[in-house]
Amino acid sequence: MRSRISKEDAADADKRMTDSYRPGNYLHLPDATQLSAFLNPTDSTSDVPWQLTGDVSIAAGVISPQSRSRVHVLPLVTQTTYVVSGSLELWMRAPDAAAPDRTLVDAGAAAVTPKGTLLQICNVTDAPAHVLYICSPSFVFEASEGSAPRYDDADIVADDWSEVDAVRPRINLEERQLLRSNALDRIRLAKQ
Repeated sequence: MRSRISKEDAADADKRMTDSYRPGNYLHLPDATQLSAFLNPTDSTSDVPWQLTGDVSIAAGVISPQSRSRVHVLPLVTQTTYVVSGSLELWMRAPDAAAPDRTLVDAGAAAVTPKGTLLQICNVTDAPAHVLYICSPSFVFEASEGSAPRYDDADIVADDWSEVDAVRPRINLEERQLLRSNALDRIRLAKQ
């Protein structure tokens, strides 16, 4: 049986297929990283239509020269970091590993960070690095009225690796999945 699509839904789908999206409105994060969730329908600050990209999101990032992100983890999301220009060191530590491994990523290459892996992104060069973050499932971010987000798929663990073991995160994945699902419901309703 074929489902019927309303004229409004068909016109909206046609419009989305002819739209182009480009990074803009970069957020300046506290760790010298700039981020634009320009193709993320599950970010409450994005005007991308709900489910436009399915279960994938893309954000653009700029990592300042001689800077590093905080050590963080995406408990429910796999992130691919594609370097558009510049080069980066990605320090990753699997949940059962004793120490992080370093991966060098030059322009035109990518590295995959599986969900639950601790990650720190470092630009040790004198030039900015431009990246695309491709996440699956789509990265969920829900802003709030205050400065802290209502929900964020990323958890900051520590400023650097020397602090990680002292604050090693214990994440209840079942509870986290419920919080994520609730955030997705609120974002979907707000975008419809």
